[in-house]
Amino acid sequence: VNSDVHESSPTFHPDGRDIVFTRCGDDNEQYNQHCLLYHATKSEGRWTMAQVLPFQLAGFNYKDPFFSSDGSQLYFSSDDEDGFGRYDLWVVDFENGIWGQATNLGPRINTEGNEVFPTCIGDTLYFSTDFRSGLGGLDIFNSIEHPSLGWLPPQHLDYPINSGGDDMSFLRILSEDIDGIFASSRKNGEGADDLYSFKKFSLPKDTTSVEKSGLELE
Repeated sequence: VNSDVHESSPTFHPDGRDIVFTRCGDDNEQYNQHCLLYHATKSEGRWTMAQVLPFQLAGFNYKDPFFSSDGSQLYFSSDDEDGFGRYDLWVVDFENGIWGQATNLGPRINTEGNEVFPTCIGDTLYFSTDFRSGLGGLDIFNSIEHPSLGWLPPQHLDYPINSGGDDMSFLRILSEDIDGIFASSRKNGEGADDLYSFKKFSLPKDTTSVEKSGLELE
């Protein structure tokens, strides 16, 4: 799976036997080579040699892969020329080890800007964009896939999830301690991009302050 260049953003199929990740560059070049999605399968406790996913086109970047909850689809971001903007969100079917053709999620999700870092939990898609109205930089939005209407208009996640910095890589993690995590470049962090967890809590009925959003960050 690992090589002399850059591997990142792994996503695992729910059965634990398939991994898709981003690899940027090749063995003969440096950092500015294109990023592609690679797939490997675990066999007898070892990963097979990673292979480039077949639907990708030369000269474009493919990154930020994320398997759907049932493993039947893979979401990712790409600057493919058939998109609506710089980076768009796409989805491809995965069934019985066979990859389908990638499909753009369309103009309800994608804009003229950058849509990146998709995660899909059940029927809810989370992603970051720098084009829609928000608090600044990349902001996190979500959308629900309606059975007949398709993706519904994306909704902005309020403060304190979003901030004046870049907010991205939103992931729901249901546990006793936290409800999810994300990355942010907001002020007063430890460095450039930091990881934050959040936990929902109940508010008194007479709460009116915008600051008390029902979320607590760490």
